[in-house]
Amino acid sequence: MLEAVEVSITLAGAQVLERVSLTLEPGEVVVLIGPNGAGKSTLLACLSGALRPGGGSVRIDGLPVAELSPMELGRRRSVLEQNPTTSAPFIARDLIGLGIPIEIPPREARRMVIAAADATGLGALIDRPMSRLSGGEAHRAHMARALAQLSAGRALGREGWLLLDEPTASLDLAHQGSVLAAARRAAAEGAGVLAVLHDMTLAGALADRVALMHSGRIVACGPPGEILTPAVLAPVYNVDISIASAPDGARAIIPKFNLTQQGAGPCLSP
Repeated sequence: MLEAVEVSITLAGAQVLERVSLTLEPGEVVVLIGPNGAGKSTLLACLSGALRPGGGSVRIDGLPVAELSPMELGRRRSVLEQNPTTSAPFIARDLIGLGIPIEIPPREARRMVIAAADATGLGALIDRPMSRLSGGEAHRAHMARALAQLSAGRALGREGWLLLDEPTASLDLAHQGSVLAAARRAAAEGAGVLAVLHDMTLAGALADRVALMHSGRIVACGPPGEILTPAVLAPVYNVDISIASAPDGARAIIPKFNLTQQGAGPCLSP
C-alpha cells in the first residue's frame, strides 16, 4: 500500500496541504482532480518522496518514505513530473532507460526500453535526440521512462507504484489514449497508479476512484460515478456542470461557460 496519513505541508509561508489522508492499493487507479492550487501536485510529490511533509507521514509498502534511500525509493515507485525536462544531450532510448538499475541484465533492460517506447507510441523515434522531439513527443518519452523504471522495479521484486502528474498534458487525442491505456495496463499488471488530471472526462474513464481536492484538502473521494456529478463538482469549481452519456455508458463532464460579452463590439483590424 502507498499511504498518506494526516499529511500537512507549508510552502513559502502558505499551507498547501492540511491533514490529507489517502491510500492507494496495488492494481488500483486513483485520479486526483481539483482546481488550480488545490494541492494535487504537492500531494503527489509527498507520496513520491520528493517533498517531506511538515506533519503526518507517508508510507510505501509499509515503510516510511523518508527513511528510504533514493536508490531504494526508485525501485519501488516511478514518477512522471508535471513539467519534466532534461539538459543532457540524450537520445530518446537513453532517456527511457535512465531509471533502470544496473542489476537488470542489459538484454532485459533493452527489452523494457523498447516495450515502454512502443506503449507510448515512440517506437519509431527511439533513436532520435531529445532535442529533435516535439513537446508532446518529449512528454511521451518521459512517460516511457517512468514505465520502464516501473518494469525494472517489479523485475527486482518490488510491488510497483506509478505516479503521474498530468500525463496527458500537451498530447493530442490519440496519444492521450495511448498514455492512459499504458497506465491502465500497469494497474492490470499489479501496479498502483496515482494520476493528476484536469480533464474530468478522462479521469472518469481511467479511475477506479476519484479524489477531489480543494484548498489543500480532499473534500470527496469515491467511484467516478459518485464524485463526477454536478452536485459534487460545481461548488468546488464554481462553474455549472452537466453530464452527457454515450451509448456505451461513457460519461462526458461538460462545463457551462458564459462566453457572451454583452455590449462588446466587433473585432476590427487597424
